[in-house]
Amino acid sequence: MTNDVVKSVGRVLDVLELFQRERRSMKANDVCIALGYPKSSANALLKSMVQLGYLSFDIDTLGYFPTIRVHSLGDWLPAALLGDEHTNLLRELHDRTSETAMLSVRNGFNMQFVSVIPGKFAISLSIQDGFLAPMLGSAVGAAYMATLSEGDLDKLQDRASRATVELAAGVTWEGICNDIVTTKKRGYALAYNRVTPDCGAIAMVLPDSSATRPLIVGIVGLSTRMRRAEKGLIEAMTSLVSN
Repeated sequence: MTNDVVKSVGRVLDVLELFQRERRSMKANDVCIALGYPKSSANALLKSMVQLGYLSFDIDTLGYFPTIRVHSLGDWLPAALLGDEHTNLLRELHDRTSETAMLSVRNGFNMQFVSVIPGKFAISLSIQDGFLAPMLGSAVGAAYMATLSEGDLDKLQDRASRATVELAAGVTWEGICNDIVTTKKRGYALAYNRVTPDCGAIAMVLPDSSATRPLIVGIVGLSTRMRRAEKGLIEAMTSLVSN
């Protein structure tokens, strides 16, 4: 957890994300062990979340479990952020490529995956909805930055430098600028072994998404597999995005 996150807020979200991963009832001790929290702090936090209606407590098993209220917090987001058309496009892209398919939007100096469909291959990249990938150096980041004007890109670089934002491993500002120019020319971003070793990614901006909040569609998979199928993957993406 970063130093500028309020501890209590971070812990509430840690608990909810733990249940998202485990998908089962958990006792207070299970939460303590999984998150490394002191027992007294975990007990107080879990009881508070029960009182607020976000967790239920079974007095027979001593287990905690999220309530439907947690789901209702975000059940409106897919329609607001994506819409049925974009959701259907993502499913079709996944069916055609069999790779992990995702939709992402900018979140600060990151790109946040708002919808992810895991790949069909035995070895596929596992990414959770909400995952943050660095904007600077990733394929989805290049696809997004290709939508910006030169003035906005200059502002972005200045803010990133002042905020000491780290670039993806092995990436330079010159390389990022080259990626943006190339992406604008060919209409898609391509990157191998950037954010995740041995993985490749292809990303494009959806032309009918909001101009102020562009939506980026992408696929990611093993570099060797992606390289072999690169031409066909790009053609499949281009066909879907342009229709």
